[in-house]
Amino acid sequence: MGKSISLFLFIFYCSMTNMLAQTNYQTIADGDWSNPVCWYPNVPPSPLPATDSIIIRHQINYNISQDILGTMIITAGSAAVSIGGKHNLRIGRGGIEEGLLLVYGNLRVNDLEVKPANGCTPTMGLPQIQNFGSITCNDDFQIGNNCAAGLLINHVGAKIYVNDQIHLDHYICNNDSIFVGNVLKVHGGTLDCCGYFQAPMIDVDANPTGRPSSFECTNICDTSGFAPTINVGGSDFVDLNDAYYNAPVSETSFDDDSTFICDFNQTGTLNALPIELSLFKAQLMEESRVLLQWTTETETNHAFFVLERSHDAQSWLAIAQIEGNNNSVEQQHYAIIDNNPLAGRSYYRLKHVATNGQYGFSKVLTIQLNGYQKIEVFPNPFKDKIQIIASLDELSTLYLLNAQGTVVSLDKFPVEVFQFYAALDLSTLEGGVYFLRTKNNVQKIVKL
Repeated sequence: MGKSISLFLFIFYCSMTNMLAQTNYQTIADGDWSNPVCWYPNVPPSPLPATDSIIIRHQINYNISQDILGTMIITAGSAAVSIGGKHNLRIGRGGIEEGLLLVYGNLRVNDLEVKPANGCTPTMGLPQIQNFGSITCNDDFQIGNNCAAGLLINHVGAKIYVNDQIHLDHYICNNDSIFVGNVLKVHGGTLDCCGYFQAPMIDVDANPTGRPSSFECTNICDTSGFAPTINVGGSDFVDLNDAYYNAPVSETSFDDDSTFICDFNQTGTLNALPIELSLFKAQLMEESRVLLQWTTETETNHAFFVLERSHDAQSWLAIAQIEGNNNSVEQQHYAIIDNNPLAGRSYYRLKHVATNGQYGFSKVLTIQLNGYQKIEVFPNPFKDKIQIIASLDELSTLYLLNAQGTVVSLDKFPVEVFQFYAALDLSTLEGGVYFLRTKNNVQKIVKL
């Protein structure tokens, strides 16, 4: 079933915490990527080292090709757009656990890939791309290598447009929409997270290592609202029902209750969802309780909700059933408290069931109990700057204590906070031992 994007957060910087050298390259003006006038301290090198970062704050003509082993961020309202030519962007062209791209604004390149150039350790960590904005590929998009490394997370509200082909060899978590002009090639990869995928053709094969392709939670259609051609192992299947029952299991697998073609499941039954869900959120309360709230805009022949919880976003347990409002065209508000969340991380989702038995699922939420919230700070020790990987909620509180426990004002230090990421420039801070305080954590850091 659909997996939470949070399954992959906070685990991919474990190899970075001891790195000492770091340079942050930031845009200071609109213009060409290759123009030194647009950058401080200078134009980023290619490949960008694993210790370094690039932050795009302007409208940049992406007129080069770049390899990213470190971190690249395109901030909201900013863009890196290739005007013409074969300008490619490669995330993670080093080894396993290198390369991260965060897109909050707009990115347009020719070819985009996220995979390591060497190393065959299966990982759900780096390299990866997290898209909160818009990504356009004039040609192809490659996700993952044969050894199961390299993944894409497309968040709610984000869009991806690929003019030619997507090559999926590892993992896509699509929470919103991906549009492909030619063909989606799934070669031993997994498509998940319940989003919409538009493609005229699906070419499905096992990975060269023997790993079959997997369709977990997704809805796939062509541009005309019909079923795309589904080619599995060299044979065409006319619809999902045909592929589900007759395609070789050695080549592919379809989840039997959450893989849809143009809203129809493998039996040809329309997945007419009973609700329009406009809000679903989880909030940690006092005494380690979790408040879950959701709102429906409409309900049609809606029988009930089932609130499900998981420790790994794969195995789910029903913890509550809440009656629906049958037929409603007005907002309906629901709330329930989980008094016994799991130690550490809990995943939640809603199963909404119609009166005829049909059902669907919401997006997946994640809650971390106080005292268990994990953050990553690197490099540590550091010379000038630190980067913090944590949830936006965890970063809502951020301050510094010296060795005597006195708060050091951060007003004079440049701080950048993004979703899941913060950068703190402490180059003018005196050397010594300090303690970085976030919402639920205190971590010792050392300024050289």
